[in-house]
Amino acid sequence: MSRCSSAVMKILHVSDLHSHLAWFDWLIAQTNYDLICLIGDILNLGDLSSEIDREIDAAMNRLAEIRTPLAMCSGNHDLHYLGGQDQAQWMKSLRRKNVWIDGDAFWFRDYRFRCVGWCDPVPRGARDDFWLMHAPPFGAKTSMVAGGISHGDEEAREVCLLGDGPRFTLGGHVHRALGFSGVLHETVSLNPGRGDNPEIPNHIVLDLKTQTTTHHQATLSGVKPTTFNFAL
Repeated sequence: MSRCSSAVMKILHVSDLHSHLAWFDWLIAQTNYDLICLIGDILNLGDLSSEIDREIDAAMNRLAEIRTPLAMCSGNHDLHYLGGQDQAQWMKSLRRKNVWIDGDAFWFRDYRFRCVGWCDPVPRGARDDFWLMHAPPFGAKTSMVAGGISHGDEEAREVCLLGDGPRFTLGGHVHRALGFSGVLHETVSLNPGRGDNPEIPNHIVLDLKTQTTTHHQATLSGVKPTTFNFAL
């Protein structure tokens, strides 16, 4: 993929649904995008009170209804540790044409994407890629909360600072980060965060034609968009 690729594509970037079923229903209705990227904590398995089998079934049924091409990666709440699983095995049955999950690398509209599962090794030497990984790079604004504490991925930070990071990391994990976008060396990091609107999740629209990203902050009083430009 070339940084000057003229391929037209609009990406919907969502994370941290945490089994909130109304947000799944909203996602099913989003058909005006070329690709949906769902970035971890799809489930809420870290909550020991969750009914694990019911929760997995409910999410899988809704994800199967999405007809837009869909790429996913797991987050820390997608692993069934009580069942002895250190990977999101439930995702495997969702893999089909135009659906990509942990471990997949694929080309789409002249761009290459990598789905990096929770705690999986970070790729190297993929400067023009889009990485789907739940935790943003350590030290990026998208990984930081008030007080300057970062909850990001330290290995991703090292790779980015060495110049071997991707063009974009699409992340989540930090619900109320200092910024929905940030730059670490040459890597643009995006994180929509988690809003409190019961019907619509926070989301980012990445438009490669206009070279803009628009963050939609979904609050109880409505949805507030913020747009900035970038250069491929």
